[in-house]
Formats: sequence, structure tokens, C-alpha cells
Amino acid sequence: MFKDLPLPINVAVFLAAGVVVWLAGTRVAHFATFAAILGIAVTGLFIAGLLERRHVMILRLGSDSLLVLAIYAAGLTVLYTLR
Repeated sequence: MFKDLPLPINVAVFLAAGVVVWLAGTRVAHFATFAAILGIAVTGLFIAGLLERRHVMILRLGSDSLLVLAIYAAGLTVLYTLR
């Protein structure tokens, strides 16, 4: 059913469902929802990094990889507090 819709609509439907689960859910649902959103964000950043390839390097890493590491570390911190 959802495979015929454009990608932004699929992402919006998933995020809306995540918000509903977050508001009506338990602690386990909060953890799982945030983990799924974190995975989507990190995957999206990697795809954006592949599409736009700059040669700016910091510590032998591209700026997109540093951003992924920062978001991943922040997400792990939030997941640790949600446990």
C-alpha cells in the first residue's frame, strides 16, 4: 500500500506513527521509537553524504561522517537516559 507513495510521504507517515506511539506508549515504546528515529536520521545523513561529496576533511573524516558520529553519540546518550 505505501510502496506507491513518494518517499517524503512514507517518512512523514512513519514519523507521525512514531509520535502517536511516543505519546500513548510506555517506556519500552519510547526507547524503541527513539532508536528507530535515530537509525533513520543516521541513515539519511549517510545517504546525503554519498550524494554530495566534498573533499573537506577534518581528522581524516568528512564533515558528514563527523556529523553522523555526533548525532549517534547524542542519540546513545538519550537512549541511555530512556532505559
